[in-house]
Amino acid sequence: MLTINALTVGYLKDQPILDGLDLVLHEGDYLAVGGENGAGKTTLVRALAGERVWAAGSVQLKGKELTAMPAWKRQELGLGFYMQGAEVFGRLNCVENLRIAGSSVPQPRYHETRKWLKTRLPIFNQGAFANKAGNLSGGERAQLALAMVLIGLPKILILDEPSAGLSSANAEALRMTIADYLHQFGQGLLLIEQNKSLTEALCNRHAWIAGKKLALLPPA
Repeated sequence: MLTINALTVGYLKDQPILDGLDLVLHEGDYLAVGGENGAGKTTLVRALAGERVWAAGSVQLKGKELTAMPAWKRQELGLGFYMQGAEVFGRLNCVENLRIAGSSVPQPRYHETRKWLKTRLPIFNQGAFANKAGNLSGGERAQLALAMVLIGLPKILILDEPSAGLSSANAEALRMTIADYLHQFGQGLLLIEQNKSLTEALCNRHAWIAGKKLALLPPA
């Protein structure tokens, strides 16, 4: 479904963070990717999202080359990205954030998905949802950021540290929402996450980045 072949990418010319990385994510693969700090985990996510121009290699989604494709087009094709730090539009309220994230979604599907999210994420049932996103707590912001990813019903979720800095209750709310989403709608998951209990609960495959490359780990 998602095929990465000989991916080389970095922030400075001739100084690749990832060099010749290969990966195939099949339908039904829920993959946890680990690695030491600075190994290139977030670089991989940002490259897949179109935020970094790779020097060489190929990334294909169901046979379609993504190399020169803008980020919005990748999302239209079925990739959903949660970026480290729970990126939201701080000056807008939660409703406005969600509408922007779902701007390309047909209205009936948008409202049905929002109704589903309301049954899963506590923020939808709190007064905080009327607040500006910049005034939310860390847990509330993470819930909003995840809702902004899921509102488009992506087939493949690519999540970078969704539980970072969260309380156990907020991390559990995200875990349950992600697990239920994958069961009902999703076809694949690439999860960067240091919370071992979260990766064990959500993922059926594990990989490790080291030496600028990725290696799949044997089943536990």
